[in-house]
Amino acid sequence: MKFSTQIGVGLLVAGILVAVLQWYVAVAAEEDEATVLPASKVDRVPPPDHGAEGRDLLEDLRGEARGFHLATNREALPAGCAPVVSVLVGGTIVVSVAPPLVMRPGPLVWDRVGILLPQARISDLSASERSSLIAIWSRLRGGGVLAADRIHVHGCHFQPGELEVLLRWLR
Repeated sequence: MKFSTQIGVGLLVAGILVAVLQWYVAVAAEEDEATVLPASKVDRVPPPDHGAEGRDLLEDLRGEARGFHLATNREALPAGCAPVVSVLVGGTIVVSVAPPLVMRPGPLVWDRVGILLPQARISDLSASERSSLIAIWSRLRGGGVLAADRIHVHGCHFQPGELEVLLRWLR
């Protein structure tokens, strides 16, 4: 077979392969479009989980808390708690009340950070919920050791010695 014929056959095979590949990509794109949720069902999609696997939400909270206030509902928290971070059942972390805007330069320091827990008794929290609580404390405590007197409870209950054990887990 002549060299020019071999090149022609090679180009023909390459052209056919490109056409097949384009057809395959078009079919795959149509299938992806078919799996997109209609607008009416978007509200039912659960929010992304920032539980025990990842703490992306906490990384966005830049600042230090002077005091932590734990409660099971927002009404039990003292006035002026902001930000308020909720630990949902299963350990998912969400920001319920955004941090206040600061108009002055310097580090962010919040007097009262609220933490809403799914259970009133800390001993009833699941391992992932306790892990989320510890992650919040670790992120927002600032430098140094978090003293127990910086943690205030409003309707939540620690067993004797339980708070000290949790504080030892801080990184």
